[in-house]
Amino acid sequence: MSDIDRREKQGKKILKGRRPPLPSGVTDDEIVRYLQDLAVRLGKETVTTRDVQRDARISPATIHRRFGGFSELLVKAGLRPMRIYKRNRTAMLQELASLMAGLGRIPSKTEVRKNLSHTFRSFEIEFGSLSKACELAKFEQSERKEGDGSPTSEAVVSLTRTKGRRRYGAAIDFRGLRHAPINELGVVLLFGMLAEELGFVVESVQDGFPDCDAKLRRGDGTFEGVRIEFEFRSSEFNRHGHDLNACDLIVCWQHDWPDCPLDVITLSDKIEELRHGKIHA
Repeated sequence: MSDIDRREKQGKKILKGRRPPLPSGVTDDEIVRYLQDLAVRLGKETVTTRDVQRDARISPATIHRRFGGFSELLVKAGLRPMRIYKRNRTAMLQELASLMAGLGRIPSKTEVRKNLSHTFRSFEIEFGSLSKACELAKFEQSERKEGDGSPTSEAVVSLTRTKGRRRYGAAIDFRGLRHAPINELGVVLLFGMLAEELGFVVESVQDGFPDCDAKLRRGDGTFEGVRIEFEFRSSEFNRHGHDLNACDLIVCWQHDWPDCPLDVITLSDKIEELRHGKIHA
């Protein structure tokens, strides 16, 4: 048994004797002290969101609302964050987009190593895979071009040629869907195609928040209600100012929200799992 497994087993034993939830009027300082105490009880240098969820004394949503994220709370408590996102994601995507434009295709691992300041592994850590980073780089590059009002002849020609024409996502050829989603509506459509295989029964889809009322099939054959919000990117949930306590799950095409306090289903990952037989109807 590895040291990690041993600590995990010890943590589970300690957490069996759970203490009562923190009171509703708990202060930020009391939350910080609680996290420090939890680390001591677990015998760990730091704690994870899973540790907090198992201890069941405070919700990740409350932590996010009070401190802006779990990593921020760890820093205040003097604990080591498991992962701090210090890379400039915009700069990474711009650099990648320039390389793609020069090559006319997605670069190889070797081409990334030779031409970019960020490593291949950095793109995997930040975006899940290089292909996802390339898709995001292309999308954001097109958004920048459309929003650029500089009076160059290239911009005028580009705007004239594309006015009124539809835009399409990357080709995915998944069942009857030729292109990847490029907006929230595409995410809704794709989720409808996959809902049954993912274990969901959809009760209703509506305007307003949250978008969908569904039930998730559990292993014992029962169902639990799930409130779902659809977003093209998971971070748009936060940008739209939605209430964390009024939603259970984000369904998106791109998951780009570090320390997201809600469960997230990333449909781009799910269709790859289906293609490789990791999900069965």
